[in-house]
Amino acid sequence: MKRILLMSLFLIGLFFLNGCPGSDGEDGRAYMSISFSDTQPLSYWDNNPSMPYGLRYGRSYLSEPGIFDFEYFVTEDQSWAGTYEIYIEEGEKGHDFFVDGDDGWDIYLTLLRDPDGPTFQRYSNPRDTYDGVDINSVDMEQNAGGYSIRIKAEKQFGQTPGMSPKVISSSR
Repeated sequence: MKRILLMSLFLIGLFFLNGCPGSDGEDGRAYMSISFSDTQPLSYWDNNPSMPYGLRYGRSYLSEPGIFDFEYFVTEDQSWAGTYEIYIEEGEKGHDFFVDGDDGWDIYLTLLRDPDGPTFQRYSNPRDTYDGVDINSVDMEQNAGGYSIRIKAEKQFGQTPGMSPKVISSSR
């Protein structure tokens, strides 16, 4: 009996010294949408596989993190092309003694296509927004918590679409 009690105390002590970590938190999710400001562009394309062909403006689509190319035509001979990068906030690691890690925050991103260059809005709740435009090129990055998005783009003239557009304006 004494032996069982000593073995039990030893195992309990080892358990507390080792500390059993809680579960890791879930990674946050990133949702991406495409929209336009005042003038609807003629077409839009990107290589983000989360953004479907025939996408709906303003609808948020669950997106994986990554670096994606995009292109949109304002007129038949004026376009913007660039890249955007999406990061997600990872869940926190579990803590000692069964304390679970916090989940990462979800984020919603909107790429606004404007004749003067792309901008983006980032929001969770409430809607925080950020805009930044330079007339011939855009290079902006925004960080919020564990999230980051970066857009780089340059205005182009006389180009033809490089890829099959995901959206074509019906108001030509």
